[in-house]
Amino acid sequence: ERGVIRRSAVGNHLKNLYGYACQISGIHLDKPNGPYAEACHISTVGTPHNRPDEVQNVLCLSPTMHVFFDLGAISINDDLTLLGMEGRLNLKNEHDLSKKAFKYHRDNIFRE
Repeated sequence: ERGVIRRSAVGNHLKNLYGYACQISGIHLDKPNGPYAEACHISTVGTPHNRPDEVQNVLCLSPTMHVFFDLGAISINDDLTLLGMEGRLNLKNEHDLSKKAFKYHRDNIFRE
């Protein structure tokens, strides 16, 4: 749900950590006023899921991968391999992600 107010500090931190590169595709978008990426919640913050807005539940993605992830076209296994497409999630050591959030996404959002 796009109407939920989220803490921009969480998203900004992760965008800077990954240099605005998508953790799934590696794409780096440059606009005239600077780079662009989106903070994507693994388990949805808004209704009906009401999951936490914290670093462990957020990815840095390109707009296209964000939509694919939100619509359940792709998901992530606990070993960081992708479901719905080839590849593996890029994860920096200092980005502690929740396996519980991945499981929630696979069980409730991913469409096989």
